[in-house]
Amino acid sequence: MNRGLLFAVVAVILPASLVRADATADEWKGLVGNWKVESATLNGTDSTDMFKTLTLNMEEGKYKVTFVGMNDIGTIKLDLDKKPKQMTIVGTEGTNKDRTHHAIYELDKDMLKICYAIGGQAAPKEFESKTDSMTLLVTYKREKK
Repeated sequence: MNRGLLFAVVAVILPASLVRADATADEWKGLVGNWKVESATLNGTDSTDMFKTLTLNMEEGKYKVTFVGMNDIGTIKLDLDKKPKQMTIVGTEGTNKDRTHHAIYELDKDMLKICYAIGGQAAPKEFESKTDSMTLLVTYKREKK
């Protein structure tokens, strides 16, 4: 491959990967923080009261859920190219250790909506939780410092 062609290929590929990295870093700025459950629907049933005490803490690439005295800790990988945006959640400690969950999410300032596939299946296509769907739809509100 001649040097001119190699330079052209690098000039096209490298900036695109840097833009993606910058977009992901910007996305994490909006997601980082402590989140409390506003509403929750599990398999089509309103489960807000059951999940009211759940807290979600996110740092770039990491999460910690505290719920009824138990912790779930792991990693989150964002996929901003999908519509709606997706996340892959991998438990490394606690109740979901060694489990992978796929989800879609939508961030609007201090409100975060996540629809989790809780049965190990692919990420949901829509923000809904129907009977026997093995999905959990949660709307979180950011806790103020």
